[in-house]
Amino acid sequence: MSIIDGMCLSPYKKRITWIDAARGLSILIIVYAHIYDVSLVSDFVHLFHVPIFFVLSGLVWKKAESVKKFALKTINNLVIPYLFVGIISIALYMLMGASFKSKGALSLTECIMGLFYADSRTGLMTWNRPLWFIPCLIAVRIIWELIALMKSKKLRAAAVLLIWAAGITLSMLPQIKLPLQGEVALNMLPFYAFGVFAQDIREKAEKLPLWKCLAVSAAGFAACIPIYIFNSENLSVQNNHYNNYVLFTVGAVCGCIFVCGMAAAVKNLRLLQFIGQNTLCILLWHKFPVLVFQITGFGKKCLASPDKPLSIAAGIAVMAAAVGCSILAAFVFSLIKKAVSNHGYKKGNYEQQRRKTR
Repeated sequence: MSIIDGMCLSPYKKRITWIDAARGLSILIIVYAHIYDVSLVSDFVHLFHVPIFFVLSGLVWKKAESVKKFALKTINNLVIPYLFVGIISIALYMLMGASFKSKGALSLTECIMGLFYADSRTGLMTWNRPLWFIPCLIAVRIIWELIALMKSKKLRAAAVLLIWAAGITLSMLPQIKLPLQGEVALNMLPFYAFGVFAQDIREKAEKLPLWKCLAVSAAGFAACIPIYIFNSENLSVQNNHYNNYVLFTVGAVCGCIFVCGMAAAVKNLRLLQFIGQNTLCILLWHKFPVLVFQITGFGKKCLASPDKPLSIAAGIAVMAAAVGCSILAAFVFSLIKKAVSNHGYKKGNYEQQRRKTR
């Protein structure tokens, strides 16, 4: 296992196709929402674009074989990529510091504090806010692994509900900001747990006929519309803002149904599956090309009117470019990993030959 595994490209491979397609759709939605933080589309997808990832992660959860293996996998696949891209983001932020002085630029010490405390709500992660999801996912996984030690499903469900109640309480106390975006993790745990409890549907959904997939997706989308009207303003999972918590939960579930139904309908699109298998690298790197667009003159004009047809078209183009650049970065890391592996293999063979000739 390489320490850069989490930053490398995952070559296309046959898995549960609709889950990979759902991941692909979800990351495209997130990238677009990061291009235009405030728009009709962004406000709509804020209902569900974070919960869907936790549901999908739960659907593919496997119990850790040991604490050591869980720790190593988490460090290699999540912690190291987060720290690596975080350090690059901070370096770029400091180099561009002069541009942020009027907006209250962070000091290097504050940036490093933000990197390790890992809660974007502190305001110390302005160097790359989208990275907040990774420490939050780590927190959710750790909590769930502890819950999974319970043998009874009823006890697990009770533990999830109890922790969820704590999360709802903390959402009413905005001054409390926990490490690893912990206050948000408590509210996302139920979605992760739902995915785990619903693992039996994975193969069933794979076999659904097209018309049923489209019907399920349409029903989920239709149910989201009234919730969008009444509960979309200032809704932000990242900031732990849910407005009406009941409406948020219902909207998140309906949004997940919408995305999963659509994914099941287009599950055979290999490009979408490939994107879904590389969501981490896209999450890590997409902010850089998006930022370039946002600070250009044309990008600023689009940001001022994000719902115009030209702005939407530009947003889709930037989304595609950001995904392409992110996959390219992961491909470069894959080449580095391969070169290092080959070098190690040749060195090992050379040492073996030397021993034989002695």
